[in-house]
Amino acid sequence: MTEHSLANLSHDEHYTILIADEEYCPMDYERTQELINDVKRSWASIAKDANNKKGRSLEDLAVFLTSCIIPFDVEHDIHTNSNQFDGFVEVRSYNGNNPFLASVGTFFHAECKNENSAVDITHVQKVGAIMDHHHFNFSIIFSRKRVTGCGKYEAAQAYIITLFSGKEKRIINIPFTDIELMVTERKNFLTLLREKNKQLALHDLQGNTLETQLRKIHELYRQGIITEEHKNHINDMIIESYDER
Repeated sequence: MTEHSLANLSHDEHYTILIADEEYCPMDYERTQELINDVKRSWASIAKDANNKKGRSLEDLAVFLTSCIIPFDVEHDIHTNSNQFDGFVEVRSYNGNNPFLASVGTFFHAECKNENSAVDITHVQKVGAIMDHHHFNFSIIFSRKRVTGCGKYEAAQAYIITLFSGKEKRIINIPFTDIELMVTERKNFLTLLREKNKQLALHDLQGNTLETQLRKIHELYRQGIITEEHKNHINDMIIESYDER
């Protein structure tokens, strides 16, 4: 199969050639890990402004990851007359043919919830209302824990599936453990979004189960990609993220 890059496409090719995710989304894993560590430190902070720092640390990580995707122009903490966006994204023109990027639309927004509880249906419904108001068809919720009903067809997860089935609007939940696992696997953020999008399109609840996540971690350990200490740490994080779901 011929290798293609953004730099060497002709005018006629850029509508037909598929470009690898890595070229659209080059990752700085060292910086990503630094921001991950900032989020973790915010959880233990007891300073007077701890809540503000906790919220801002996840927003910084979310904005950084979204900005890694070259066609995404990301603005942080945008206020309108009716809403506030942790991240507001415009999809700029890009070379190559990427069906996922084409499906996102011109604008979308990202929300962050850095709280030690699952993201409940009330919060997810608010995101859906914002999407209706601004005519977005895509949104991302970055969170410390998963949405309620994850791995099942109930609560917030059921609302997300119903919203997609009825209106073709997609809410993608990126819990913190998925970001840690992305770095461990040296996966890029665009690939993670595409995988999440595919799970939603297939209503793949099995892909979000605790057992599936733990098996994936064990396989990384078996292949020697991560140490036993790292495996145990990620397992603990995954199990915690499923609490109160």
